[in-house]
Amino acid sequence: MSGVLGKVISLPIAELADFIVDRMEAVVQDLIRTMPKAIIGEWIVNYNPLNRSDEAARKGTLRDFLAAMEERIQTLPLTAAARTELRDVVGLLRKEVLSEKPNPVLLRVLKGHLEAVPELRSYLRQLKLLLT
Repeated sequence: MSGVLGKVISLPIAELADFIVDRMEAVVQDLIRTMPKAIIGEWIVNYNPLNRSDEAARKGTLRDFLAAMEERIQTLPLTAAARTELRDVVGLLRKEVLSEKPNPVLLRVLKGHLEAVPELRSYLRQLKLLLT
């Protein structure tokens, strides 16, 4: 399959698809026949890595992420005063996102201030994912 994807060999995709389906059916039939012991518990059914219920882990991830953002700010080609201001904004953002009930208006304002710096926009997209 890697040869086909890498365009090293030429093979009709329909034939490759039939082969993969046949192999997958063989694997499933073997699983049904042998009934192996599960290696992952039932908890995996409800597990969603993007929406963890472990609040302490989520807050730890946010702290680490915001610390990385502050480190990035230190490397930006800005005046010392501008870098200090951005670090202060990240500090306020940290305080707000880690609070019991974050203020959505304040979060938007703080993120908007940081979005003015092109080098931080990718961090803000990641932050949005962490907060959802």
